[in-house]
Amino acid sequence: MREGIEMKPQLTGGSNSTIDLKLTRIERNILELAKRGLTRKGIAEHLNRSVHTINTHVESIYQKFGVNNMACAIAKFLSEARNW
Repeated sequence: MREGIEMKPQLTGGSNSTIDLKLTRIERNILELAKRGLTRKGIAEHLNRSVHTINTHVESIYQKFGVNNMACAIAKFLSEARNW
């Protein structure tokens, strides 16, 4: 894990959470890191994964949320988190 960025699971919810039902832990971590401004390459380095793997997870996030870019995915993620 890269130095200087502490992962805090700020956006986790209970078993009734829509996000918990839709997203895997790594997908939530990717959204949290993207929200902090990391690029896909930066996210991959931080999570010790390949960029290809991150791209696969990002596409899954887009499909689950019905969006086609990271800004919309983050907005939906934050909107859903407020509904807990």
